[in-house]
Amino acid sequence: MGKIVQSNNAEPTTPSSGSTAIYVDSATKKLTTKDDAGTVTNYGTGGGADELVKVSVNDTTASFLESKILAGEGISLVKGNAATNETLTIRKTPYETEVQLRPWYWFGNSTLNSNTPLSFSQINSGSGSGVTVEAVTVESDIARAKINGGIGANAYANIYAGLPSAGQMLFDQVERIYTYHVRVERLGTGSSDKIIHHLGGFTNSRAVADPLRWMGPVYESNVSPNFILRTTGPGSASTSTITDVPVVADQKYKLTIRYFNNAGTRTAELYIDDVLKATNTTNLPATTEALGFLHKAKSLDGTAEESAFSLVDWASFKVIY
Repeated sequence: MGKIVQSNNAEPTTPSSGSTAIYVDSATKKLTTKDDAGTVTNYGTGGGADELVKVSVNDTTASFLESKILAGEGISLVKGNAATNETLTIRKTPYETEVQLRPWYWFGNSTLNSNTPLSFSQINSGSGSGVTVEAVTVESDIARAKINGGIGANAYANIYAGLPSAGQMLFDQVERIYTYHVRVERLGTGSSDKIIHHLGGFTNSRAVADPLRWMGPVYESNVSPNFILRTTGPGSASTSTITDVPVVADQKYKLTIRYFNNAGTRTAELYIDDVLKATNTTNLPATTEALGFLHKAKSLDGTAEESAFSLVDWASFKVIY
């Protein structure tokens, strides 16, 4: 088998007009040319174009994309398919902002105040007793605000807060994480003495009926004794996922509702005591809707057992752009 052996050479001087120098570069060990304009071109071992790149004709050093493309502020570079058909993805670095609601500083003299940047209000109807500050009786709690929905049919009480409008914060562009602590003080008894707690989540409604748009944990005594992740979208169609965690009276739970766009799929997740317990991807509120927070206790019939739960400890709301 024939072969050609060519000695490696340093870059030659620019050849005369109408000529091109051909050589094997002593640094790159690759076939290289230098034309009469002084332009140096490297070639791969198979005779094709070299895999190295230059930013411009004036760039003095050819290199790989990984070292030529730099990540500026708010940008990250992610290499995919390492050691195979590699890719380089340019991503916007997430920006996080968090509102700490610690403890439940929304209250003063049994009425809501403006100690947070969110606009809170409360409402009650029928025999619902409303939202009141309660004495802390459990040492681990640093605050306690009771939401008492009363005992009459459709009596309720809630606390609601508006969020920035959809024009400012579209739901399909951000991740939202709402974390808070509750103690469920009243449990219904199934087919009678029915109660429903919207324990905390995102909604566009605080009316007497169930929220028209909702994503968050629910306790509904005539459906299940366990926590439920319920999402309700346009047309009031709902998806309910029953978790394996029973609601125990007066036990404290850390609840987290997370909403995010998962590679094009809008997703709601429910964490109970930092463990993922349910995921819904259907019947979520529309991306164009401006939603808010809601905590709501409601009696569904003329129960003799009042519907009530308490917000305790602290809460936080995080947005990741």
